[in-house]
Amino acid sequence: MVMVLTKTVTLLPTNYFLTSYFKPRGNIYLFLIYITFLSQNLFADRYQLDYFIDKVDAKSTYTAKKDDLVARLDFPYKPFTHGLKLSYFYKQYTLSLSIQNKLHPTKTTGEDLDWYKGDLSVYSHSDMKTDSYEKYTIAISENISDILSMTFKYDYKHLKFSWHNTKQTDYVAEKYIVINKKALLYEQYYHIFNIGSRFKYKYKNLLITFHPNIFFLHNKSIDSHLLRSIYTVQKNSGFGYNYKIKSEYVINKSVSISASFYRESFSDKSSNMKYYLDNGYMYDNIKSSMSFYENNYRVAISYKW
Repeated sequence: MVMVLTKTVTLLPTNYFLTSYFKPRGNIYLFLIYITFLSQNLFADRYQLDYFIDKVDAKSTYTAKKDDLVARLDFPYKPFTHGLKLSYFYKQYTLSLSIQNKLHPTKTTGEDLDWYKGDLSVYSHSDMKTDSYEKYTIAISENISDILSMTFKYDYKHLKFSWHNTKQTDYVAEKYIVINKKALLYEQYYHIFNIGSRFKYKYKNLLITFHPNIFFLHNKSIDSHLLRSIYTVQKNSGFGYNYKIKSEYVINKSVSISASFYRESFSDKSSNMKYYLDNGYMYDNIKSSMSFYENNYRVAISYKW
């Protein structure tokens, strides 16, 4: 980006400005298994444990504007993830807990584009790595009828990306630069509150479901420019939507397999981005916007008892 200071300061650890934000800790997979055994003495009529693998196809983008300068950064991410989901069924109610982590990253290309007075002035692209993908969900649903349920859901999501081997073209100065090391670290923390419904259709051993939702989101994004000793903080809030289409085949009363598609989208065009030196000194506050979409392609196996 072109809106930076060139002052050199001591580079502090990235976690210096993250310590005040909540991060889930501990082995939550073991915790879920423990709760499963413990729940034998709880109120539930039935239980279900799912193991799933997702292929994620997503992109997060932010834009910053000041006077005649505009900068846009694109963060496409396409990791494989996996997770566990534990569900408790009691009468017409269902309580679900799930966790999802990165299984295997795939290489993508991050892009940084700067415009001055409407003309592209600087373009750079980098090898992008998904260092972390974490998602924790709790959901409660109530069956209204045989085909309709109402759902309330909370998602916490943490994403972390890094850029390496940056290649930059400066069209104004007519320069081409290659940086063969980590240049940027980008983290996002999402709190997402969903409300929606679920429609079901069953034919013999096949169950088709459709889940449309609207959500309210609060997000904090931190972009660390490691070679410049600065970082930016952007906070976003607003409404978005997601939906899920799922096809499940019941093998027997205990085991089923499923495939599903999940789409989530959000845009906030009226936020601000604060610029900091690594010693915590804020030196600028400019207009910005943030948007993302995420597609998840999932296969799962379920066990009921």
